[in-house]
Amino acid sequence: MLNNPTCGYPLKNGSKIIALIDLLVGILLTAYLVYILVSGYPGTDESAKNINNISDEAHNGTATNVSENHKILFGYIVKKLDRIILILMYAIAEGWLFIVLLRAARKDDLHACKRWIRFRCLVLILYIIYVLFQIISGNYVTYELILECLIIIYRMYAIDVVAMLKRELIAAATAQKEGLADEDEPA
Repeated sequence: MLNNPTCGYPLKNGSKIIALIDLLVGILLTAYLVYILVSGYPGTDESAKNINNISDEAHNGTATNVSENHKILFGYIVKKLDRIILILMYAIAEGWLFIVLLRAARKDDLHACKRWIRFRCLVLILYIIYVLFQIISGNYVTYELILECLIIIYRMYAIDVVAMLKRELIAAATAQKEGLADEDEPA
């Protein structure tokens, strides 16, 4: 317990808190990604044009009836369909990770810990690739880059906490097996 990343706080409770914080961070990131999708990326020409073009075409006479308005909106959605699917997949992944970690912490489920660690690492790697892509393409704002770096550091900390929980569960299972083996042996 000398290397407890929760500063002496029980790892089970720390993992539950991390599950809740992960869910909140996931919800906030999903909301921000939806905001970017709808309004465009901050600091680019796209940000002012996305919704304005749809509403301008719908109201300035370019689109003459309701069916054309729907066609324009449908065209916008089709253009952004890949991003919509990625945002939905991210939201589903965050919800699933929340459930898995909560189950691991509540029921001392070693397999759920392992699943959470593997999947969180995968999501973290994909998120790092996303951040690097944003940096390389020049589509980032300084405050956003700082927040994304903090999120990456937090995610690595969360993985460390759950890895310590996993080690604690393995040690408890080993001790229980040894205790049962000692009881089975004749004196």
